[in-house]
Order: sequence, then structure tokens, then C-alpha cells
Amino acid sequence: MSPLRQCFAFMKRHDRSFLISSFLVFFITFVVRDILMDRVRMMADKLSAAETAFLLENATAQLDHEIDVVDGHVMSGNSDILANFPSHHNRLHLSPDPESILDRNSVQDLRMVRETSTEFAILYRILDLLPLNNSNRADFSKLYARWDKDQVGSLKPIPLIGVKVDPVVAKTEAEKDRKRLQDMWSINGEIQMLGASSLDDAQRNIEEKEHETNVFAWCSYVLTFFSGVLALSCKFAGIETVTA
Repeated sequence: MSPLRQCFAFMKRHDRSFLISSFLVFFITFVVRDILMDRVRMMADKLSAAETAFLLENATAQLDHEIDVVDGHVMSGNSDILANFPSHHNRLHLSPDPESILDRNSVQDLRMVRETSTEFAILYRILDLLPLNNSNRADFSKLYARWDKDQVGSLKPIPLIGVKVDPVVAKTEAEKDRKRLQDMWSINGEIQMLGASSLDDAQRNIEEKEHETNVFAWCSYVLTFFSGVLALSCKFAGIETVTA
């Protein structure tokens, strides 16, 4: 009897073992290709989307800064217009106040609050996808606690009409607002540095996920090839098997 016939005869005698083996190969191929590889690829895609959102927000903030610089030059060139506003008694009752609209410091503060809040939201998306032992998570939590405290402190009730405010209390509150605003600007710089560090971690994690995807892909190719060879051999031996 030829070696090939002997092999087929051996497979026929152990048909149950080859049936179980074909099922195991099919199951392992399914886990590697349709579960592990898809999960790793999905994580890489989510990190890439969060990374893109972070870069777009940075580009928007940079554009706002450049617009603010140009706006500053225009405002300084038209300072005579601001100086010639009508007096408070002769001015029409406009809402909001034209001078408050042209207050560049207030505009910058509002822009800073918006940008920082957006960066916190986007950075949270990135850190949520990074490993649990990532060191930036603890720094993010501490920084957000400070930001939330400043945000809550900036919320104040509207003063009642006709109620006089104590000058000492007003001065104390103004000093607190100034310190709170300084801290918020400090947080704005710290969140940007933390974002840059987290972005580097995200990029390394994406590269690792892409490498894992390639490994799982090659494993699935090998398993599929082995499953095909096993199924073909069992077919020639007259054994019914499960194929991937």
C-alpha cells in the first residue's frame, strides 16, 4: 500500500479526531479573524478619529489666535473711534454695550474657556482609549478637578436691581475672579502640554494596534490555509469536516 493510501486509511480510522480538529481550527480562525483582529482594528480606528479631532481643534485654536492678532492691530489703528463714543448720558440704550463688544480681553477670556472645555472633551476621548496604566490619566483628573472648581466659582447669581453692593465685598470678589481667571489661563497651557503628551502616547498605541492587526491577519491566513488543506485531505479520505 502506498504512503498516501496509508495516510488516508489512518485518517479514516481516526475520523472522530480529525472531525474535532477541523472544528477547532475553524473556531480558532473565527476568533482570530472576526473577533481579535476586528477588535484591535476598531480600537485603532477610534484612536485615529480622536487624534484627528484633537489636531483639528489645535488648528482651529491657532487660527483663532492669528485672527485675534490681526484684530488687535485693527483695534489699535482705530483707537480714535473708541475715544469718540458718545457719553453715557447721551448714548442710546444699546444691548449689549458697544464698549463691552470691543473689549478684547473679555473676548480672549471667552475664547480661552471655549477652547479649554473642548480640549478637555477631546482629550478625554483619547485617554479613555489608552491603557489604564497610562500616567496621563491621573494628571488629567487633577487638572479637570481644578477646571471644574474654577468653572463653578465663576457662576454667580444676578444682582437684584436697586440693591447696593458693599465696596469691600465687591473688591474681594473682583480679586477672587482675577485669581480664578489666572488659574484658568494656567490650566489652558497645562492642558495643551498634557494633550501633546497624550497625543504621542496615542500615536504609539495606534502603531501597536496596527502591528497586532497585521499579526492577527497573518495568523488568520495560515489558519485558513491549514483548514483548507485539512478539509481537502479529509474529503479524499471520505471524512466530513467543518471548514472555515
